[in-house]
Amino acid sequence: MSKIRVLIIAPYEGLGSLCKTVVNKHSRITSDTKVLALDEAIGYIKMIDITAYDFIVSRGVTGEMLEKVSPIPVINIETSGTDILRAIQLAENTLSQYAFVGYKDLVAHIKTYCVLLQINPDIYIIENPEHASNIITKIKEEGCRFIIGDGIAVDIAKSLGMGNILITSGPESINAAFRICESIYDATRKVRSLYEFLKITVESSEMQIAVFDEDGAIAYSNISTENEPVPQYIDKIKKKIPGVFRNEVKRFYLNNQEYRHLISTRLLDISGNKFAAFYHDPHQTKLHMNKEHFKVEEFDQTRLNMIMAQYNSSDRMLTILDNIKNMYNSALPIMIQGECGTGKDTLAYTIYASSSYRNKSLITIDCDSVSEQDWKYLLDSESSPLFENNNTIYISNISAMTMPSQQKLYNHFQQTSLASRNKIITSCDGNLVNLIKSNKLLFELYKVLNGIVVNIPPIRERADELPSIVACYINEVNQLMPTQVIGFETEAMELMQKYQWPLNIDQLKQVVREVVVSTSTSFVTADQVRSVLSQSDFTDMRAAEEQSINLNNNLVEITKDVISAVLKEENMNQSKAAKRLGISRSTMWRKLKE
Repeated sequence: MSKIRVLIIAPYEGLGSLCKTVVNKHSRITSDTKVLALDEAIGYIKMIDITAYDFIVSRGVTGEMLEKVSPIPVINIETSGTDILRAIQLAENTLSQYAFVGYKDLVAHIKTYCVLLQINPDIYIIENPEHASNIITKIKEEGCRFIIGDGIAVDIAKSLGMGNILITSGPESINAAFRICESIYDATRKVRSLYEFLKITVESSEMQIAVFDEDGAIAYSNISTENEPVPQYIDKIKKKIPGVFRNEVKRFYLNNQEYRHLISTRLLDISGNKFAAFYHDPHQTKLHMNKEHFKVEEFDQTRLNMIMAQYNSSDRMLTILDNIKNMYNSALPIMIQGECGTGKDTLAYTIYASSSYRNKSLITIDCDSVSEQDWKYLLDSESSPLFENNNTIYISNISAMTMPSQQKLYNHFQQTSLASRNKIITSCDGNLVNLIKSNKLLFELYKVLNGIVVNIPPIRERADELPSIVACYINEVNQLMPTQVIGFETEAMELMQKYQWPLNIDQLKQVVREVVVSTSTSFVTADQVRSVLSQSDFTDMRAAEEQSINLNNNLVEITKDVISAVLKEENMNQSKAAKRLGISRSTMWRKLKE
């Protein structure tokens, strides 16, 4: 049978000696005994490894104070009726003038026995050492010669030169305390064994666990400082704590340049105290694809607020959002169509961030950049996000995929029930019917993905909204740059409204940024707008397609003509045009401006 380890802290020497004698009769108990005053006792247990013991045994005020600072149970040696009778009998036999002084509980016992013995001594209740000193000083002045009480009262009486009798603890009281130790130990043995088992299991597990309280303090962790991802991403994890407490966050990803780590969460309720637990399984860490082709994002309230601030400048976009808000949490796929640069990616993020799916990840696949090898990984590898559940998967510009890849993606939808396991959002540049007719979009794939079709109108059809949209973008530039532009002059805004904006929102943002940064006045002038628009004017590109390239021009002009023709063929899709030309989008823009 296992031994019970007890630390005995006795406030007086006689108690320590008696405890040593009594403990020998308890074969299950091993003990260390210290005779210490209250302050010494508190300092002692803070200094030693107190976990080497199962219990502390003490008595009186010392025991009560130790209970407040000890991490292990404190068993107090209670004052028994025999102890009190012994003290009363001693007082009655030998003393003439005495008073009982003690704390409330002790005094209650004394009064009971005085009634039974039909005696009526003076009895005083004390609340703390200072109060005890005042009481004992007063009764000394009134002629009392002896104090009978516990350790505090006796120590004060000694300091005042008064006679004193300590109500000591007899062997029956000490035996009772040791029996309580044995009883509690046996009652909690199974719990302790289970705790040790779980502790060893958790600490030896490959699963990395971190548990936080509501204030963000770590309550438990089995993770060393070298482990990823918790120590490396502690700030990102802490941002998720409020969501866990609201039962909104169940799992999310932490990403670095090479890997993404799946973090699962759980809200724990332990004896009425709630904790946010984060679990990382290294076996679920997955290799990233090229970041430009494959992106994992989490919900960001600040980003959503910024997007909604922009949408509030457009009645058309607010109407679109209002029409589809009931579809946010639906399992039906959403397909977004619109010309290049109309903000389809932004709308896709808004749908994700406004839905219940925002508790999980948004996985964006950019079809303008994804290679055939990337699609092989996405469609065949078990570590692909397409094999996960309950995420939002956004396939950007799906018509940029080759027809063989579209056929494979369609087969994947059919074979794995991808659309029923995840929220699917897709987008395409241009009109769906025209894309299907021109064999740029597989009709069978379209039928799978068109749960609801959302059309974003081009900027040229929203000319009436340009003043409010431009004002929103001016505000953004003023916050980022040392500019104080108020708005556009009337003629300047008329030029903006008449312009065709072939690259839509993307081009509008760039033009607003350029004119705001370049102006030195409070209002943008018409001349400034003409200058910037002339450098990025794609209005006549449709006509350029009808013209053959003039080989008599210089190389710079021929290059512009080639780029313009390819852009038109790709329906003004910059990514696809740059991909065909074998150059980056920034290089393509630079050559057009030369």
